[in-house]
Amino acid sequence: AAMHACVKGQQWEKALALFDDLPRHGLEPNEVAFSAAVGALGCAGRWEDAVAALSRMALAGYYPDVIAYTAAIRACSTGGRWEVA
Repeated sequence: AAMHACVKGQQWEKALALFDDLPRHGLEPNEVAFSAAVGALGCAGRWEDAVAALSRMALAGYYPDVIAYTAAIRACSTGGRWEVA
């Protein structure tokens, strides 16, 4: 919830920091955290990382939902990479 609030408030750096800190606190990211991270990366214009996070989400056993896919597509669009989207 905190990550999503950061993304909504255009504080994508904080959202990504929270995501990166999860393992340090003994927590594994869930599908909500992954979706928020993909959204934050998209807001940051980091389309490659957004697509990689989407793949990492699937490898972790979570099925990317429409929110995660939309965020990744938006990231690719912002980065001018429609062919990747």
